[in-house]
Amino acid sequence: MKYNIAIVEDDHQCRTTLSQYLKKYKQQFNIEFNVYFYSDGDEIVSDYEAKYDIIFLDIEMKRLDGMKTAHKIRMFDAEVIIIFITNMSQYAISGYSVGALSFLLKPVPYFAFSEELSKSIERLKKRRQKAILISTDKGIIKVNSQEVMYIESFGHDLIIHTTKETFSKRGTIK
Repeated sequence: MKYNIAIVEDDHQCRTTLSQYLKKYKQQFNIEFNVYFYSDGDEIVSDYEAKYDIIFLDIEMKRLDGMKTAHKIRMFDAEVIIIFITNMSQYAISGYSVGALSFLLKPVPYFAFSEELSKSIERLKKRRQKAILISTDKGIIKVNSQEVMYIESFGHDLIIHTTKETFSKRGTIK
C-alpha cells in the first residue's frame, strides 16, 4: 500500500530534512510513499483534493499559517492525519481544535519523526480495516470491508463478492 503524504513547510532545509527522513523510513520499513511538497498553506488549500493520508504542516508560514490551513483542510477532509511542525510548543493546545494527531518540535529528530509516522500509519491501517457483518444461512460472518469487491442486487437478494468468497443473503442494498 502506498501512502500519500503532503509536506507543507516554508523552510527549504526543513523540507529537505523531512524528505530525507521519508526515504530513510521507506528503506527501514519497506513502505511506499507519494510525497507532495508545498511551501505555504495557501498552496495546498487553493485546489485541495482529499487525496492525502498524512499532512506534515508547519504552523508559522508567510501567507497562510498552519492553523488557518488546517481549518480550511478540515472543511473538505475530516479524515486526513495532520501532524504540526513548529518551533513553538505553545501552539499544541490550539492544534486540538483541528484534530491534529500530534506536534513535532523543530529541529525534528529522526526518531520523533519515525515514531509519529509509525503511529499515523497504524491509525490508517486500523481505519481501513473496518469490518462489516453479513448474516448468512450459516450465521453471522465478519468480513473486512477492504475485502468487499462489489455487491449485486437482484430484487430482494444480495450477492456480496469478496476477495475470498461470495455470500448470498436476502435484503436490499439499503
